[in-house]
Amino acid sequence: MVTAGLLVHDLEHAATMVRFGLAMQQAAAQVMMPNGAGPVQMRIGIHSGPVLSGVIGKIRKRFCLVGHTVNCASRMESGGIPGRIQVSSSTHALLQHCSEFQWESRGPIEVKGLGTMTPYLLVALDTKGVDILFPQDGITDARSAVRGQAATAAEELLTGQECRPLPRDSLS
Repeated sequence: MVTAGLLVHDLEHAATMVRFGLAMQQAAAQVMMPNGAGPVQMRIGIHSGPVLSGVIGKIRKRFCLVGHTVNCASRMESGGIPGRIQVSSSTHALLQHCSEFQWESRGPIEVKGLGTMTPYLLVALDTKGVDILFPQDGITDARSAVRGQAATAAEELLTGQECRPLPRDSLS
């Protein structure tokens, strides 16, 4: 599980998570399945909402998230499609101002334990090359792209700068 905007309020947390999901898919595409079935494909599910967080445990302390939002995020992932990013309607609503993303509704579906939901799928991006996602950096190797993005994101978090959006022409 990955979170954004948890410890520091981030109005752009939904877009940050989608960009992170795209970088994860790029990295996974470089790993081949051991049975020769092609590259690893990940289901990515994103939901936005309140959570209860904290360190629990006396002997083995760990940071945990609990609540309805955690369950929704899990269901968005488990009910997703391999190789695609699926978001809940609450996350989709937060992304309406982001022109870099285009979405398609999956229509109302039954979600175990949550009832009827209307998730959205990110419209296919050209993810064959990392240079499509990060052309301004001249990066063509997925591992370098992910390392570079992580370093850039960490630097931007520490300096308070905003993350760069994906280029508009990367949408198909």
